[in-house]
Amino acid sequence: MKKKILTAEDCNKLAEENENNERENKFWKILAKMAVSRKDKQMIDEQEKQEMLNYLADEGESETALALKGNVTSQFTLGEQYYQQENFKEAFKWFWLAAQNGHAEAADYLSVMYANGEYVGVNYALSLQWCKIASNRGSAEAKEALVKIKNFRLN
Repeated sequence: MKKKILTAEDCNKLAEENENNERENKFWKILAKMAVSRKDKQMIDEQEKQEMLNYLADEGESETALALKGNVTSQFTLGEQYYQQENFKEAFKWFWLAAQNGHAEAADYLSVMYANGEYVGVNYALSLQWCKIASNRGSAEAKEALVKIKNFRLN
């Protein structure tokens, strides 16, 4: 039996058929975008991937499963959970993954972990590097820390 491949048009029709069901409608609209990307032989962009993973999160898929699939928010959330439990090894792993995927707060946490020697050895150079990365990505805390460091060096 040959499998039917859903086109963007098929997904949009299913979205219209389910317009009264917000979740179903959203699901089919996301799939329609993904089908267009495949048709154009382009990779699914990161935003669409995150939309789908966030949809799965709404459906109750575990935080760890989503993090392993690449959901940056889930990776950061796990990092925070482990950090609060003082399981710095697991926290570092999840913060590192989230930071590699562009998460500003995760980079800020890595800066703190290097400064405090949490799981990793104290390394002020790496702490400063991660702080700059977090600042460049928009972390207000990291920007404030860099100003304090600059003022400290001037005094």
